[in-house]
Amino acid sequence: VAKTGTGSGTVTSNPSGINCGSDCNEYYVPNTKVTLTVIAASGSVFAGWSGGGCTGIATTCVVTVNSAMTVTATFNKIYSLIMVKAGTGTGTVTSNPSGINCGTDCNENYVPNTKVTLTATPSSISSFSGWSGGCSGTAAACTITMTANKTVTATFIQKPMPNFVITSITLNPTTPTAKSTFSALVTVKNQGTLAGNGGYLDVWPNKTTSSVCGDDGDAWTTVGTLTAGQSKTFTIVNLRSGAVGSKTFRAFVDSWCETHELNESNNQLTKSFTVN
Repeated sequence: VAKTGTGSGTVTSNPSGINCGSDCNEYYVPNTKVTLTVIAASGSVFAGWSGGGCTGIATTCVVTVNSAMTVTATFNKIYSLIMVKAGTGTGTVTSNPSGINCGTDCNENYVPNTKVTLTATPSSISSFSGWSGGCSGTAAACTITMTANKTVTATFIQKPMPNFVITSITLNPTTPTAKSTFSALVTVKNQGTLAGNGGYLDVWPNKTTSSVCGDDGDAWTTVGTLTAGQSKTFTIVNLRSGAVGSKTFRAFVDSWCETHELNESNNQLTKSFTVN
């Protein structure tokens, strides 16, 4: 058995005799079937067989010893590419050749001198700020040559955006009587970093399930523009209490989902109350 390539590893045999490693030569009686198995060393990858009828990149090969023969196993070095994401924003980095999808898969091994193109794609609420480490600049794509283990950092910055939430609900009276009317004070806040139009504030005197964009409330009002950090309280009157029992008051700001927000899932708030 011969070993070649830029990497390292071992080849063993069954029946025993080859442990190459150090023992790379063995005698067998004619027509013995010998299974050779490769194990790549850390930092290396098995690149394939040649000679003796062995081909391909499977880690085992069976040869029939019917003459003196030489089988060669090729091992190549591999280098690790580690992706790191930084910054206040979110996004993904993918690679060509494939392997990195960061996202979730942020580490891949490549053979030496592989040219890897990394592409950064920011989420809808972020922008790409730039590369550091093995890459530099602010272009969305960067190509590196794997001549060593490398770490590349992609920085994403969160865009200024509005974010409308309901911070409080107050009922008057707090315990309405059956088949009467009551009012609600609903406070809306723009917790984002950019002014925006809060659209419609829809309310339901009794709704246990979450609403979806475009649901019509039992009552509604327009919110208008709120600056970053601004709060505004709205009074909604003549709400019907209904029958005696436990109720769930629900309020939904930007209920038609017309404004693109930092967080589209925190626009609703409920308050439990009792009708006597």
